[in-house]
Amino acid sequence: MKLTLSGDLKNLRSFKNLAGRLSDEKWKREAHRGVVDAARKTKTATQRAVYKQSGFKAGTYQANVVAHTRLSTDEGSLSARIFAVRGGQPIDEYRGLRVLSRGNKPMTTGLVKSGVWNAPRVFKRSFGAERQSIYFGRGGSGYFALLPGTGNSVLPPELWSFGAKDQPRDARGRFIKGEGQGYGRKRELYGPSLRKELVKGESLAVFHRIAPVEMEEKVKRRVQKLMRF
Repeated sequence: MKLTLSGDLKNLRSFKNLAGRLSDEKWKREAHRGVVDAARKTKTATQRAVYKQSGFKAGTYQANVVAHTRLSTDEGSLSARIFAVRGGQPIDEYRGLRVLSRGNKPMTTGLVKSGVWNAPRVFKRSFGAERQSIYFGRGGSGYFALLPGTGNSVLPPELWSFGAKDQPRDARGRFIKGEGQGYGRKRELYGPSLRKELVKGESLAVFHRIAPVEMEEKVKRRVQKLMRF
């Protein structure tokens, strides 16, 4: 989704008529520069808003927002578009990350808390893992959650408790499904998508508040400058 900034050509053409000495190409080129000026200022404001809105951790504004937000313009329609090219990031890129417990099975409640959207929450069926399984070469470090369902019969390697007697194994020592057990597929935890957050909430409100004002001011200033000659 994209935010689009466009001009009212009816009002702008009145400037062209008053500046009849100028070619249409020069008038429109100067008006387009005004659109670009307005779009750049609006883009900066929306970037700052979406950074706070998403709950990115301190010091990641440039890496997580600026580096993945784009601005494109079109002189023919005197318009500009602001859009993001990145989705959600791993949960450790957001504020307030905390693992409530390690080594427990998060079947009923989660174990990972985050401050995404500036509204701290515990992710359902979530858990944190610090090391690889030295026995099977599987699993890994990070923050994960088990999806609903019982598609997998074996608990993910990150949650294995070696030596626990309540975890049945086969003849080769591999964990097997116990009676009445079953686990959903594991997925990595991600936070809010930059693409989605840019076009809603405070970010969208900032766009609507700033874009029209900047558009009128910057375009008018550019065209009136031509009329003085």
